[in-house]
Amino acid sequence: MSNTVYLVSSSQGLIDYWARVPALAHARHLAQARLLDDTDPVQEALILLDIPDGSEHVALYARCCQHNRLLALSSHPNDTEAIAWLRTGAAGYAHALTPLHQLAIIIDTLGGGGIWIGRDIMQQVCRHFGQRLPSEASWSTRVSGREAEVVEALRAGLSNKEIARQLGITERTVKAHLTSVFQKLGVSDRLQLMLKLIDTGH
Repeated sequence: MSNTVYLVSSSQGLIDYWARVPALAHARHLAQARLLDDTDPVQEALILLDIPDGSEHVALYARCCQHNRLLALSSHPNDTEAIAWLRTGAAGYAHALTPLHQLAIIIDTLGGGGIWIGRDIMQQVCRHFGQRLPSEASWSTRVSGREAEVVEALRAGLSNKEIARQLGITERTVKAHLTSVFQKLGVSDRLQLMLKLIDTGH
């Protein structure tokens, strides 16, 4: 991933706000039309996009998401919109006025190849993708019995606290099992886990 970072918004105030994050201090401002220009496509960059009004715009950014790490930022975030952007290929979704310290964490996560969405949306996405996984699959032979139970709970969209309650274990133990599963299957978070299990068909 290139160190090039673009801030895309029609609001100079929002651009100035984002630029207060040290990692974004020298980012370039880019017009939305330029971002979608087929004759001179932006590639290998981290892009913070102030989402245009109207869901019809989402599909227009699919090509951009294929060649860049795109963080979709909404002034009125909602679960439906978040899932739509993730399906398009965005690497993250958050509130446009996310507190600066949190935005810095998000940028670091995306820069390291991770994916960022809120906790509630993450549970919905895990439930959405988890329903597409086969009940019996070869991945389960690569983890312990208890770890497999944790993965099954993720498929239902449960939080760590809910998983702990369902399995009669502590949240700390749930986190330990998840860490072990991520290491064994070569992923870094819940969403990557769901996507990998779907993509491999195993």
